[in-house]
Amino acid sequence: MPRIPRLLYIVASILFAGALVISAQAQPSAKNGRQPTTLDGARDVIIRTIGAEKDTVVIVATQKNVITVERINSNMNGSSHGARNNEAIVIGPIVSQAIADKPAFKSVVVIRVQYLRRSSPGAKDEVVDTIEFRKDAAGKFQFHET
Repeated sequence: MPRIPRLLYIVASILFAGALVISAQAQPSAKNGRQPTTLDGARDVIIRTIGAEKDTVVIVATQKNVITVERINSNMNGSSHGARNNEAIVIGPIVSQAIADKPAFKSVVVIRVQYLRRSSPGAKDEVVDTIEFRKDAAGKFQFHET
């Protein structure tokens, strides 16, 4: 897809995603790391927005203050760090908007987009890259550069 139409598609999808994500119901994260309903909605929006295969996007809330979007065996694993940053910059705000003003997610201070290489189900994942968004003093998630 050429750059300009893809960019327009991404922007339109993010605007449309806002209405979908805001209407989702929040539930506390489960102890087993399964994603709450709000995060299910965010996952669907991420998949549509970036054009990902369904099995390459998983959102896990395993810690009280961290939400991780796992990009498993995605085509971005072979890309540059800059390209993964660009994709993460689209993903982070979708998750941020999904959890905004939801009491169950008030303690979240980090949204992490992690690119993983998984050889088989149950196998240990190899981390290719990690991009984070950290909550600032105003309560907004900001892209974090190291």
